[in-house]
Amino acid sequence: MKSDFVIVIHLKADSESWIIELRMIRSSNRESLGHLSASFQPANPEHAVLDLAQRLLLLIAGPAQLESRVPPVLYRVPTGVNFAAYLLRLEQLLAVRCAGMDGVNPSFLNGEREIIDGNLQLCVACRECWNTAIVRKNAPCNEKSSSGSCWRIQGQDPFVAAETSAAWASERRSATNVQ
Repeated sequence: MKSDFVIVIHLKADSESWIIELRMIRSSNRESLGHLSASFQPANPEHAVLDLAQRLLLLIAGPAQLESRVPPVLYRVPTGVNFAAYLLRLEQLLAVRCAGMDGVNPSFLNGEREIIDGNLQLCVACRECWNTAIVRKNAPCNEKSSSGSCWRIQGQDPFVAAETSAAWASERRSATNVQ
């Protein structure tokens, strides 16, 4: 797969205030199409990162000939204490995606259970943010859990993960009581 554009990111964390620098490069001729930066305190990156993301979307829209759209009302990024967890989970989901690519060593990904648990916890903590909901029971997939239920990463209503977990636990308790 070849991309038309590459975004190069540098995080400069060598002082009290950290700096993120982004460069957008056209792949075909290595032309620099723009440069963005933001400074923030490591304990509070939320405003700077969200502002930088908005500016990056505008930078990409020009050369890629895209029109800007307002995101759906239900698409919200978690805020406050959940913002850092959201960034961590995005990074982990990128690692999951990379682990599924052809030619990747099976031992590439570590902490799979924590990744799933952390994403479920974020879904529960951020019920108003639909984009944090990623787990759906009984979706088509290749592997089944020990309970026979099938799980797959997929954008869904944020309550599905919590409700599914509760239903699964209830099913397990019923099955245990019957035997």
